[in-house]
Amino acid sequence: SPVAERGELCLCAGPLVDYKRVDIAVRAFTEMGKRLVVIGEGAQIAELKKIAGPTIEFLGFQSFSVLKDRLARCRALIFPGEEDFGILPVEAMASGRPVIAFDSGGARETVTSPRFGVMFPEQTSASLIDAVTRFESLEDTFDPAEIRRHAEGYSAALFRQRMRRFIDDRLEERRSSTVSPAEVMA
Repeated sequence: SPVAERGELCLCAGPLVDYKRVDIAVRAFTEMGKRLVVIGEGAQIAELKKIAGPTIEFLGFQSFSVLKDRLARCRALIFPGEEDFGILPVEAMASGRPVIAFDSGGARETVTSPRFGVMFPEQTSASLIDAVTRFESLEDTFDPAEIRRHAEGYSAALFRQRMRRFIDDRLEERRSSTVSPAEVMA
């Protein structure tokens, strides 16, 4: 849930494995001298700690309640990996927080407007730094309530409703196109 006060740092979270590209965020935020909190564990943790500067804080594994709180209080979620869908950006937006994401995969499907975040075109620290700079120039224009409303379009209830409608429509199409035995005999 959104909170009134916005925090002073950005958040990167998830399994710390190569394809998540957390290294891009750690390098970029170290170079900028800006605070980044990293939540998660995984095979890449030792390497990430080696390249991290003093502005990077590793919290390791955290409960979902801690993650939700951090999502609600961060300046933005940093999402440098490429996912088929990627639920974390939607969870951040459900908390009213914008997303800074690599412009590919599921992020393109969920961070659908500059009103919800900033996208970066290349999986490089330079590209992410440029996105963070653009984000900072826009930061005060993000509306947490609007971002949350957008995320509600991905709710489980809405998914079930749309899926039920899709199935019902396909069944109706099938019924309408089926030839009855009487028509075959005619």
